[in-house]
Amino acid sequence: IEAFSDDDDAVIDNAGGALFRHHGSYYFHHGKAHRRMFSAYFAGELVEDYRRSRALFWISDYRLGKLPREVLVFWRRHYVRADLNLYTLGFTTPQTSDAPVEIEIDVIRAGDYHVHPAIPAAGAARGRLVVDGREIGPETVYLEEGRHRVTALPHSAAMLLSLLPPEAFEPWVYGTRHHTRLFEFEEPAARVP
Repeated sequence: IEAFSDDDDAVIDNAGGALFRHHGSYYFHHGKAHRRMFSAYFAGELVEDYRRSRALFWISDYRLGKLPREVLVFWRRHYVRADLNLYTLGFTTPQTSDAPVEIEIDVIRAGDYHVHPAIPAAGAARGRLVVDGREIGPETVYLEEGRHRVTALPHSAAMLLSLLPPEAFEPWVYGTRHHTRLFEFEEPAARVP
């Protein structure tokens, strides 16, 4: 998280993994008591807090699945898996056959989005996309906040658009690791006065 974000970035975190970053909302813990006491907030305002926070990362944990449907839909539409339980702002396009597929994305954080294969092992896979009428390949595309039309051209691999570079994404294979590498802590180098 620290390697791919800045000090002022927010993280949607219910588990305590983002020790050195801001929370995506005031209520960062989503236990049963909180969900019951503040049910109106969780059903409506929580998504707006997440949207305003423009959180770069979302750390998944078992309690988050108990949040209202609107929150779960927001995450599914705005975040992609980076590594095991760690998700980042981004979008995937489907693999196509003979026909193009058009989707609409809702960008909540403007910036340079890296475009690369959704499956890291498919590095040589060809992905051809049209974003707001401009054809792009595996490169970086600047996206303003707001809605954008993305078309996956025929015979295109599934592609990923994210603020993170390709090296931030780990191939996810169940059972190969028991922890998320992006949570590993490295002691900062001592400062010399």
